[in-house]
Amino acid sequence: MRSPNVQPEPQTVGIPRFALRFRQASQVMSFLVAALGLVVLSGWAFNVPTLTNIRPTLQSMKVNTALSFLCLGAGLWLAQNDKRQRSRRILGLSVVVIAGLTLAEYAFHINLGIDQILFRNTHIPSLSAYPGRMAIATATCLLLLGLAVTFLGRKKAIALQHTFVVSCLAFSVVALCGYLYGAKSLYSITSFSTVGVHTAAGLFAASLAYFLARPDEGIVSVAASDTNSGLLLRTLFPAIIVVNILIGWLRLEGQRANLYDAPFGVALLVLVSIGCLTALTVLVARSMHRLESEHSRGEAARIRSAAIVESSDDAIIGTDSSGTVTDWNKGAERLFGYLASEAIGKNISFLAAADQLDQAQRIFEKVTSRDVVRHHETVRRRKDGTQVEISLTASPIVDAEGRIVGVSGITRDITAQKGAEDALRLSEERFRLAAQAGKMYAYEWDVTTDVLVRSSEYVKILGVAEPQHFTRQQFMDKIHPDDRPRFIAAIAGLTPCKPTGEVTYRVLLPAGAVVWLKNSGRAFFDGEGRMVRVIGMVADVTDHKLSEEKLREYEKAVEGLEEMIVVVDREYRYLVANRKFLSMRHLAREQVVGRFAHEVVNRGAYEAIVKERLDECFRGNAVRYEMKYTYPEIGERDILISYFPIEGVNGIDRAACIFQDITERKQAEEALANMTRKLIDAQEQERARIARELHDDINQRLAMLGFELEQLKENPSEIESRVEELRKQTAEISNDVEALSHDLHSSKLEYLGVVAGMKSWCKEFGERRKMDVDFSSDVRSVLSLDVGRPLFRVLQEALYNAFKHSGVKRIEVLLREEAGEIHLIVSDSGKGFDVEAASQGKGLGLTSMRERVRLVNGTISIESKPMGGTTIHVRAALGSEKLSERAVD
Repeated sequence: MRSPNVQPEPQTVGIPRFALRFRQASQVMSFLVAALGLVVLSGWAFNVPTLTNIRPTLQSMKVNTALSFLCLGAGLWLAQNDKRQRSRRILGLSVVVIAGLTLAEYAFHINLGIDQILFRNTHIPSLSAYPGRMAIATATCLLLLGLAVTFLGRKKAIALQHTFVVSCLAFSVVALCGYLYGAKSLYSITSFSTVGVHTAAGLFAASLAYFLARPDEGIVSVAASDTNSGLLLRTLFPAIIVVNILIGWLRLEGQRANLYDAPFGVALLVLVSIGCLTALTVLVARSMHRLESEHSRGEAARIRSAAIVESSDDAIIGTDSSGTVTDWNKGAERLFGYLASEAIGKNISFLAAADQLDQAQRIFEKVTSRDVVRHHETVRRRKDGTQVEISLTASPIVDAEGRIVGVSGITRDITAQKGAEDALRLSEERFRLAAQAGKMYAYEWDVTTDVLVRSSEYVKILGVAEPQHFTRQQFMDKIHPDDRPRFIAAIAGLTPCKPTGEVTYRVLLPAGAVVWLKNSGRAFFDGEGRMVRVIGMVADVTDHKLSEEKLREYEKAVEGLEEMIVVVDREYRYLVANRKFLSMRHLAREQVVGRFAHEVVNRGAYEAIVKERLDECFRGNAVRYEMKYTYPEIGERDILISYFPIEGVNGIDRAACIFQDITERKQAEEALANMTRKLIDAQEQERARIARELHDDINQRLAMLGFELEQLKENPSEIESRVEELRKQTAEISNDVEALSHDLHSSKLEYLGVVAGMKSWCKEFGERRKMDVDFSSDVRSVLSLDVGRPLFRVLQEALYNAFKHSGVKRIEVLLREEAGEIHLIVSDSGKGFDVEAASQGKGLGLTSMRERVRLVNGTISIESKPMGGTTIHVRAALGSEKLSERAVD
């Protein structure tokens, strides 16, 4: 059993879909690399030259190279399994040793004999000066890849590892292009560095397998993310390599086949490149537009629904698709004791009790499989270690494309309800009435002789054999002293006008026991109105009286509960109704207890809904359903109604009914659904903005660039004079695309730090917009990304608003550290605006800034007035605790 604090092993359901595809692709490529090495080794072992050199005119792959590929493929196959880290490092070190010894042979002009360790006959005719030895470039690349595999998983060495692998990837692409275009100098710089085509392909595949194996590290994590930046990288990066290489090869082959001359080939290359880039731009713009719309709708939904979610008494928790907590409202803080800052970022399993971890994992997998869990009762753990009984409703969050991007859950404390249900079950005996058949006896009292005669059944009731004939006084001596006055009064109350009556009393038995009896009799009178005889029946009602006493005890137990509770019998008559039930309906107890359900409940609802479900309960099934009910004071509410059968002597004869007001829960569920829909709308709006920038600016400039290139085709003499101008235009377009990427995801915050990243972005923004952005900072502490990223987004929004609306060319940005807080102040002396009117408008800019500041428990003030400039002041805690933890890491 896992510890509650240990996060569960990542499952397929918890891995982002692109990261999962990257890992799968990495394993395929790792297998191909290992298979390549194994095939070449087989060629050497069985003397099949085709397996070692593909064609006799091409360079063969050496034995040590094939062995290195086999080790590399196996090591990269284990790249995703840190439990096999030792095996992975051994394989990586094996490659390092082989490549290192080969480079030593070249460097020191020695022969260590490593080329003939496996096979002696390796000196076949070769394009290299050393027929049995791998090329210098091959050995260098394998050395770098071996080091990268050896140190895989070490966070501090990620940058160095990526540098090694990028170098190998670049070399392999150059070598493959050399073979594709027939440029020998690209794969055979000297006679010592002739690299085989399959060797270059193996290096390329191994480099890609390395990057794809860890999609959560470095720039690959951006490509694997479901964001605009990830979309750009996934679409453009492969296209940059494949499309350009393919277009260049097609152009070269056409010229070699004398289909056209060199100028036409250049023009064809440019036109095809423009067409491909335009198609890619349109595809990327469409995809980004969808993502932006989803983000915009979701952002707006989250902002507008935050108040209702926060005000809910129920715990509302949101997670991403891997189970990491992303939303935590005040109700969750009250229920579980964890602040939002303590819970967000943890896996949701931290709330599960030790014996509930597997169940919690199954529930999460069920929801992420597009199922909905409703009113699931289980146990969760509070911060103080105590357990709380909850009712859980969880549903998947699905984006516009039908992908599950998270889980939303509403949790309610049902400790009181469960206590009431347990009390109902434990009090089953309190509601049972003894069957009276066979527990009665008849009597006759002759008043004139004072002789009382009983039938023989009295022995079964009293449990003692006494004379059947005795006097009234002898009988009175057996009645409990407290009940004698009531018994005498009942007899005295019999008159010719009222000859019948009944009285309940206690009888004392010889062993000290007490029996409750109910006497129902009829008196007969003579002509003068004198009583002469009384006959009747006496019933044993001991069990009934005890049940009534226990029922009264139960009524006291449920009277103070906040749940509405009633008990009905098989005739649909109310036996118990607690204070909450009566007060909510503005009814007195006598208007409910003893009356039939159709007299209290609306008859239409009773016939259509209530009676059918009560019948189901009396068949032995617990029943739960929801309905709407209108209360006199508070209006229409959503009610969850639960029926539980109660066993009696003769089977199920009672039903306990619990009514729970779930209006706030339903509102929270609706608010959460709206928040999800509006988050998607917000994403769509953001994508539309980026798409417009790509279409209206980048695409138009690319079209102009293509038009100018077309003019060069008609005037070849101007090529030399206009190449520099076209190069500058291309560089400007590239810079603007890079700036757009930085706006979407500024990696400088991670690489340079928050302060330096913000300063750099301000400089880029000013240069692009032809504005003077005066950035100054006296921050000495290192700001965490948890605080820095929201501040950076606020800064972006503020500068964009100032650029669009202020009408000035100078903006001041101040980042100040003061008393454990970070202050961000953005001010301009421009047109200004009405803050109240802007807050109530349709735009999301100011609301988005406020929400981002709220996420870091900060404050934001916006001071502006028409023609009076604008100042935005944000204050947030530095987050010293998190900083110290990262420093230790």
